[in-house]
Amino acid sequence: MRGRAEATIRRVAGDLTLDSGVLNPELLGTLPGSGEWAKARLRDRFDAAIAHEHEEARRGGSHVEALRHAPDTELPIREGARRILRATRPKEGRTR
Repeated sequence: MRGRAEATIRRVAGDLTLDSGVLNPELLGTLPGSGEWAKARLRDRFDAAIAHEHEEARRGGSHVEALRHAPDTELPIREGARRILRATRPKEGRTR
């Protein structure tokens, strides 16, 4: 079963498509970073979602590696998006 957050972005023929899940401030539920996501501006949520998917694609599809590296992406994303991504980054020894 796919999680709510996973349904937010789809990769279609190499492109990323954001769906309405990115509009939902409760999307992350009780996951780490949910507070930052809920308080964030919509454009910061867009940037965070795109950066996460970009890093996931660069790292062989690994969700955990994307969580670790997305806050430091080379993409030109806003500081608010980096704040969301830092909040979702796994703590040392924690995997998600």
